[in-house]
Amino acid sequence: MSPLRGLAVGLLSVFALAGIGLILIFSWDVHRDRQRTIEFEHPTRLFGGAPDEQCDENALRPIAVIQPGDNFEVRRVGYWKDCMTVEVRSKDHKLKGFVVGGPTFQLSEPH
Repeated sequence: MSPLRGLAVGLLSVFALAGIGLILIFSWDVHRDRQRTIEFEHPTRLFGGAPDEQCDENALRPIAVIQPGDNFEVRRVGYWKDCMTVEVRSKDHKLKGFVVGGPTFQLSEPH
């Protein structure tokens, strides 16, 4: 095997291992997010689409209002520069979206 070929194989191996490591870290993070529970203490607006750094609730269009006691699963938690978003889905899978972090709900730590 030529030295250049050996170097190429070595570099590909390193990049492959790094990629696998990143996938494992991401998967673990998603798994931990889904172990959280969310409890709504006040009516909370649910927004459609994918969450991003847009944290101004007045600029977003709500698709529903979640009432205290409504049962939702946590799908993903996002931490942005100025806020936190929580992707949620109703237990019956009929409604999904995200809420913007605030005083209207409590998010538990992962189990």
